[in-house]
Amino acid sequence: MYRKCAQCGEDFEREPGFYFWSYVYQLRAFHVALIITSFIGYIVVLGGDEITLLYYLVPALILVMPLFFRLGRRVWINIFVKFKKERSKLDFSNN
Repeated sequence: MYRKCAQCGEDFEREPGFYFWSYVYQLRAFHVALIITSFIGYIVVLGGDEITLLYYLVPALILVMPLFFRLGRRVWINIFVKFKKERSKLDFSNN
């Protein structure tokens, strides 16, 4: 992740542990959502086996961890940092 936003100059390097909470809350929430949807889709709808689901789900959770971590950080910073149009260098007007 960049140190500062190229558009508005927002500092992404917060106090120590700021993004740790994104890991704790957001990453875990994304993992639970993936597990629940996989369980419902494979076990309930397709009638599969729980052990077979685990064989595929554990590597999938490991592979999507970097994606979920970055997504979690983005969600976490959007909760605490509000977008200010006047700070942005982009023109969002509809001409």
